[in-house]
This record gives sequence, structure tokens and C-alpha cells, in this order.
Amino acid sequence: MERARLGYNQTDFAALGGVSINTQLRYEKDSSEPTAGYLMSIGSHGADVMFILTGVRSLIAPDGRPVYESNRKDGFQTAGQLLAAEVAVLELADDDAEVLLHLARKLADS
Repeated sequence: MERARLGYNQTDFAALGGVSINTQLRYEKDSSEPTAGYLMSIGSHGADVMFILTGVRSLIAPDGRPVYESNRKDGFQTAGQLLAAEVAVLELADDDAEVLLHLARKLADS
């Protein structure tokens, strides 16, 4: 979920999107579809709108930089840090996770 990835609570994320907390809750429960204005607002604060709409991560942030370099509240600064965090929440086979973590360490060192 983009809100959690960016480190926002529901109240603050609703405010960023210009909606009420009840509307934010409906969006998160999939009982209501977000408006274009809401998506543009949260996108300008780092939300991956492509992911929200399609389930496929965008590699470019709204400011044109790679996602791992964008202004993120979670503090990740490198591709390696971001990849390591993403691997931690994925349900991967142990050997797949180990390969990705090895790659993350290499990226973090570069």
C-alpha cells in the first residue's frame, strides 16, 4: 500500500490527497474509486500512481528521478536500501530472496 510505503497515517495521507478520512478509508477498502485529482495530489507527494492503478511499480517518481532517489519519508537513499526493504516484504522462496539481498548489498556499496 502506497500510504504505508511512504510512512503516512490515514489522516495525513487523506489531507495530502484533499479528501476526508472517511473517503481515504473507502479508497483503502476498495469500496470507492479515487478521483483523478486525488491521484494527482498524492502522486505529487511520492505515491506511485501507476502502481495504484495497475499493480505494477513505476521506476520513475513524479519528479522524474528514479523511485529510490525520490523524496521518500521512509528514508531510503539508495537502490540497494530500497530493494532490501522490498525483498523483506515479498513472499519469495529463500534462494530467490538471498539472490535479491545479495544484489541489494552490491547496489548499496556502489
